[in-house]
Formats: sequence, structure tokens, C-alpha cells
Amino acid sequence: MGDALLNSYPFLREGASMRDKAEWFPAMVASATPGGALMIETYESLTGQILDLLKANAPYDALFFDIHGAMSAVGLDDPEGDFII
Repeated sequence: MGDALLNSYPFLREGASMRDKAEWFPAMVASATPGGALMIETYESLTGQILDLLKANAPYDALFFDIHGAMSAVGLDDPEGDFII
């Protein structure tokens, strides 16, 4: 997943100057079809998986978290905000 994920961003492809500016540790790629709220159990499972993957290479100086910002989850007003905190 590592190089394939990085290469999906033009500014992180091999040979791009930003690629060499940091050591990158891709954690997860996920997508969803719009159409409703996530069940809270799904949200908790996904965020738990991401946090576990991030812990594997911690500590970090920074994170690049590419999210759309329109997630909806049952029982949460702002799932992305909840996750970032």
C-alpha cells in the first residue's frame, strides 16, 4: 500500500520534491459512497484501526490527514472533528 498510496498524490509521487522532504508512513485508504450516516460502531472501528496503524510508527512531527469533511455518524455532530481531537 505504501508507494501506491503516496503515488496517488501528484505532489507525493516518486521524484516529487515533497516526497523527499519527509519520511512518509501511509496508514489507511478508505472511501465510501454518499448516502447516509455511519453506524457508530463502524465509525469507532475505523477510527480505532487508524489509530492502531498510526501508533505503529509514532511519534510523528506532523500528520497529513486527507479527508473530505462531510462524514456523518449516528450520535456524533462532527465525526472528523471528534477523530482529530
